[in-house]
Amino acid sequence: MTKSHTKLIHKAKAISPIIATIILIVITVVAGGFIYAYVSGMLHSGATSQQATIQSYSLVPGSGKNATLTVTVQDSGTVAISSVNITSLSNAVTTTFNPYVVNPFLRSIAPGSTMSNSTSITGTAPFLAGNTYTATFVVTYANGATQDITEGLVASTF
Repeated sequence: MTKSHTKLIHKAKAISPIIATIILIVITVVAGGFIYAYVSGMLHSGATSQQATIQSYSLVPGSGKNATLTVTVQDSGTVAISSVNITSLSNAVTTTFNPYVVNPFLRSIAPGSTMSNSTSITGTAPFLAGNTYTATFVVTYANGATQDITEGLVASTF
C-alpha cells in the first residue's frame, strides 16, 4: 500500500457509539408514538357518545295566545335519542309553556339521523313576531343519559 492510501483508510471512521444509541432511541420513541396513536384511535372508535343539536327552528305566532313551534333535531352521537322534551319556553315578560301540548316533542331518533316536529303551543300572552323566547329542550338517550339544550328562538311571521 502506498502512504496516501494508508492515510485514507485511517481517516474513514464509523459513527460514535453514543450517536448510534441516540439515533436508536429516537427511532424507538417515534415508532412507539405511531403505535400508540393507532391503537388509541382503535379503542376510542368503539366508545359511545351522546350529542344532539338543534339544526333549525321556527316559532310562528298565531291567533290569540297561540303559536306554532317547529324544531329539527339531529342525533350526531352514537346513542339513539329516545325523546326530546321542552321543559321551558319563555321571554322576559311572559311564560309561554304548556307541557301537556308539547311533551314529548320528539321520539326515537337514530344515531346520525335528523327529525322534525311541529306543535301548536298556547301561552299566557300573545306571541309577538320579533320577540326572542328562551326554550330549554331536554334530550333523553336510550342509555338513560340526558342533555339540556337552551336556545333563543326568535318569533317570525313566516
